Amino acid sequence: LSSLPDEKKELIQNGPDLQDFISGNLTDKRLWAEQRKLKETEGGELRLPPWLKTEIPMGKNLIECLTPDFRGDLKAVEIIAKSGLDVYAHNVETVPALQKQVRDPRANFEQSVSVLKHAKSVHPDLISKTSIMLGLGEMDEQVYSTMTALREADVDCLTLGQYMQP
Repeated sequence: LSSLPDEKKELIQNGPDLQDFISGNLTDKRLWAEQRKLKETEGGELRLPPWLKTEIPMGKNLIECLTPDFRGDLKAVEIIAKSGLDVYAHNVETVPALQKQVRDPRANFEQSVSVLKHAKSVHPDLISKTSIMLGLGEMDEQVYSTMTALREADVDCLTLGQYMQP
């Protein structure tokens, strides 16, 4: 967020956060009502809410690094986090209950969350990002609790992918 203009930062910060989505209780329901009304009156596709519209400033590319967990070595995490990145990414891969089935035995959910939390703590302006894969047998409640745990660790961005069996 550090490279975005102030008005864009304000829109993002005033938009719903992950907990709002998890709970279904959006902080500013007026925004969503306005978007639905626009769709109904214009008959078109639902437009992106204003807080979601972000543009990379002209001439500025964001630098993202997808990192390993460094086997829990937080000093290594700190070195990368302070290296000038805009986005520190490390994927937790799946919900905690399915970690042993999906990941290398040397990796685990708690260690991955610790990595993400530490990166954010040593460089608060950094965008922290992770991903989980869906379609491996996880239950909805496991996904919600995973999302909650990630938000509690100050993760800014979560991408959800779908596993398609061959």
